[in-house]
Amino acid sequence: MRNLFKITFRSNNGMQQAVSAALKNAVVGESPDWTIDYSALQLSVGSVDAAMQLVVSKNTASNVQLSWDKTVAANSSEKDWVNCVFFNNEHKMAIIKQNTAVRSDGTVAVDLPEVWAGVEIHCWIYFTNPTDTLNSTSKFVGLVQL
Repeated sequence: MRNLFKITFRSNNGMQQAVSAALKNAVVGESPDWTIDYSALQLSVGSVDAAMQLVVSKNTASNVQLSWDKTVAANSSEKDWVNCVFFNNEHKMAIIKQNTAVRSDGTVAVDLPEVWAGVEIHCWIYFTNPTDTLNSTSKFVGLVQL
């Protein structure tokens, strides 16, 4: 996960930033029964306008479809790159798919490992500006059963 957070937070301190945000926003419950609210996890932060109206659905046993609102606002571009992060809690494995589409596409189909078939997958999305210098804050798309 350390390498993933270096990418998504654009920093060698990405792991620390991710853990700090998780402790503040996503760890819920009382000791000793702590749990993680995956929908509250932040996998990236930034000033690019974040995704809205998010939907994830299964296409095939190892392919998912993500969609988002294509609205362009003050801090976004129709050419912003779409980045997707997928977490398989059963296998404790995360995958990042970078530059899978652009904001104006409004949808993207993403292939995942075939060995993930039948498993629940947590999905997030964030944008990167066209010059690859800024990200948006990530948004939880949802949980999908492959």
